[in-house]
Amino acid sequence: ISVSSAKKIQYSTLLALDRFLSNESGVTVAHVLVTAHAILAPNFNEGAKREALSGKNSNTFGRHLRSDLFEMVDDMARKGFDVQPIFDHEDGQCIGMVKLNDVAGLMSDDSYILRPGATVSDLKNHNLILPPPPQIDASSDLSIAGGILKHGIEAIIVKFDPENWSRGESELDVIKETLMPGYHIMTSHDIIAYRLNQ
Repeated sequence: ISVSSAKKIQYSTLLALDRFLSNESGVTVAHVLVTAHAILAPNFNEGAKREALSGKNSNTFGRHLRSDLFEMVDDMARKGFDVQPIFDHEDGQCIGMVKLNDVAGLMSDDSYILRPGATVSDLKNHNLILPPPPQIDASSDLSIAGGILKHGIEAIIVKFDPENWSRGESELDVIKETLMPGYHIMTSHDIIAYRLNQ
């Protein structure tokens, strides 16, 4: 009797194989982000363009370790965002993530008071900066993002690089009108807004 170990086939591999055999492509993550942005942006006084995340400015999403902690927490609480990606100030890479639930737990008693001048780096002392979320390409199928989010991951970093777009050129032209090149965040809010709009 020969003994062999079974190899696990990744969901993304099965999905790609299914798409190839059926000669059918699903909706891209970039398309969902563009559609959701048009729906959600007016609620947050954002423009028609969806800016890329870098942590270098005071956009709703994307902070860095030197960002004002009070401003970030206040933004998250008032605008209903559960997670905040944290970027390296120098190279713009996502280095971690902060969950509002964790900050709420820290602030639930008088042992921690959010003082003026506190920065996001203060959360490192409390082990509240989690590893960065998974990253996928903007031309990925939406079902890839859905497969990640349904397993308890609260956000995905989406990289939009027009030079490496793997889908049709006509779709790329439409997406470039709204989505700026760089990193974006996708949460369940984007998917729900997209699906409810269909």
